[in-house]
Amino acid sequence: MHEWKITESVVEEVLLQVKKNELKKIEKVTLCIGEDVDLTPEAIEFCFKCLGKDTILNDVHLEINKNNGRGITVESIEGER
Repeated sequence: MHEWKITESVVEEVLLQVKKNELKKIEKVTLCIGEDVDLTPEAIEFCFKCLGKDTILNDVHLEINKNNGRGITVESIEGER
């Protein structure tokens, strides 16, 4: 299931950014999915929710936008220090 592995990398990047920016509470994460990504937003959201369980990302609102770029990027992380 390649959706899991790809989303796992995204979650790891989000958690790295959360730690780097010393955020204590996360409210929203926005991802951008390029047209070259062969994953549905629903699959990414499902994996993200599973992988984020029992972390600071447990109750986060995940927004997924499509663009004509490449890959999956973390567009923004909204939270509190």
